[in-house]
Amino acid sequence: MDDLRIAADNGALTLLRVAVLITLASGIWVPIGVAVGLRPKVAERVQQIAQFLAAFPANLLFPVAVFLIVHFELAPKIWLSPLTILGTQWYILFNVIAGASAFPSDFREPPRAFGLAPGAGGAKLCFPGFSPYYVTGAITAAGGAWNASIVAEAVSWRSERLGASGLGAYSRR
Repeated sequence: MDDLRIAADNGALTLLRVAVLITLASGIWVPIGVAVGLRPKVAERVQQIAQFLAAFPANLLFPVAVFLIVHFELAPKIWLSPLTILGTQWYILFNVIAGASAFPSDFREPPRAFGLAPGAGGAKLCFPGFSPYYVTGAITAAGGAWNASIVAEAVSWRSERLGASGLGAYSRR
């Protein structure tokens, strides 16, 4: 019964970590995705760059992260967290760009008619139109972040072993 409680506590920590990281990634990539998606020429170029970054195996950066954390004596519980979202945040960007690109131009006109800049209020009026795309991207990113957390919460390189509380660290006890 004690193991069940420990596993549940570690699961709650991983859940909290994933929720915070998805929220932070959303705060970064939703405005960028909308701005890019509403400009077709820019969207085409950014999609190519984002696809390359998404295809890059994030776990190749884990040894570099371990080295930097150890070298600068950083707190692993904080600095291992970004490794969880590194490879999955792109799903949010892809989907928001797709949603903003698919948003009908007729619906883009009312915010302009009321003098609202896309960043100042136009995006708020447009959000219901691309929110299903965002939800799809966020769910996909969260699923990937759960999988990545198993690796990111307990990393090692050479003789250095770092761990953050959570399911990944618990599974390697």
